[in-house]
Amino acid sequence: MTDVPATNALEVAIVSRDDTPDPSAFPLANLIVKWEGAGREVVCGYANLTSASLSVLGAVVETLDETTLVTVLNWPPLLDFPLNYGNSYLTAAVGEVTFQGIPMIFLDSAGVEVDGWGTVITEEMGSNSCLRLKTRHHLIITIAGIPLMDFTVWVYVWMAPQYPDLAIMVSELDADEDFTSGIFVRLGAVLGVEEVVQISPVTFKLASPYPNPFNPETTIPYTIDAPMSVELSIYNTLGQRVRTLIEGKSAPGNYSVVWNGTDNGGNQVGTGVYYCRLLTPQGNAPTQRLVLV
Repeated sequence: MTDVPATNALEVAIVSRDDTPDPSAFPLANLIVKWEGAGREVVCGYANLTSASLSVLGAVVETLDETTLVTVLNWPPLLDFPLNYGNSYLTAAVGEVTFQGIPMIFLDSAGVEVDGWGTVITEEMGSNSCLRLKTRHHLIITIAGIPLMDFTVWVYVWMAPQYPDLAIMVSELDADEDFTSGIFVRLGAVLGVEEVVQISPVTFKLASPYPNPFNPETTIPYTIDAPMSVELSIYNTLGQRVRTLIEGKSAPGNYSVVWNGTDNGGNQVGTGVYYCRLLTPQGNAPTQRLVLV
């Protein structure tokens, strides 16, 4: 991103329908992203976002001369949630666009890979835990069945739970995946959404310990769906940490750890109520209550 020329960097906004060139377009859309380019062009992308998936519906492009509607005719959900680091899959779309009165059909075959994760900090949106999506789009545009254009484009997207399009980097035509010249788009404002939807690109879970109540030991299962740092600790009713069972970076998977009722010094704790907490950089799982008898 540091190699992107300033002239190719854009800021975009999530907007309401009233702030678009065509408020009646794509009535199923609940996420509309708008940006203005050079020459006073305005582009609005329309999508339907739920806790289960993200589907692209189309776009409206407004220039000084005309307003162009880009309609996606057939496209399964672009993304299914929850997203996990290392996921990869193929998807395809068929769309229609009319340019200067000429109808054209486009075919888009895309290969998507969740290839990175971490924290992204921007002045406008603060600090956000993100996944990065790497997508290779192969587009064929035809007129009356005759191929007009055939090219590939690489797109990197940084997704956060609150902002599915926190940042986007688009390559030039037919570049490779290590391109350094293209268009960088950064979310600069959230001016309105029709429906607030929270997505969870990274999931983790602390399951119920067993047996519980227990004596002399209990098993604590937990799951993480992406590489991350985890801490699993036992606390007493005063909120004091009694024992740290797991601390450090872990690969995705299902795990379990046994607590034998001792503190960090190896001393047996007293009978009573204790609490197990799973902490990660992406948040904390619901606390599990333990009873030592």
